[in-house]
Amino acid sequence: MRRHALLNGLLTLNAILMAGVLWTQLSDRPIFAGKATAGPADPALAPSIPNAADQRQKIVDELRGIKASMESLKQSIQGGTYKVEVTNFSAMNAANDKKN
Repeated sequence: MRRHALLNGLLTLNAILMAGVLWTQLSDRPIFAGKATAGPADPALAPSIPNAADQRQKIVDELRGIKASMESLKQSIQGGTYKVEVTNFSAMNAANDKKN
C-alpha cells in the first residue's frame, strides 16, 4: 500500500511538471525568460571600446615631437651655441691631489 502511495505521488508530481513545461512551450512568452543584455541598458553608461588606431596615432605624434626637440638640441650643440666654462679649476685640482 505504501508503495502505491509513493508511486502515485511521483506520478502526480511528474504530471504537474510536464504540464508546466507544456504550458511554457505553448504560451507566447515563457515566464522565466527575460530580455538578454550584455551590458548596461543605458548606452551612455557603457564603456567605450578603445580605438587602437587613435592610440597609435597619438603615440606617433608624441614621438615626432620628441624627435623634433632632440634634433633642435643636437643642432644647438653642434652649432656651438653652448659655452662651458670651468671657474673652480684650482679647487678641482686640490680635491684630486687629496684623493691621490
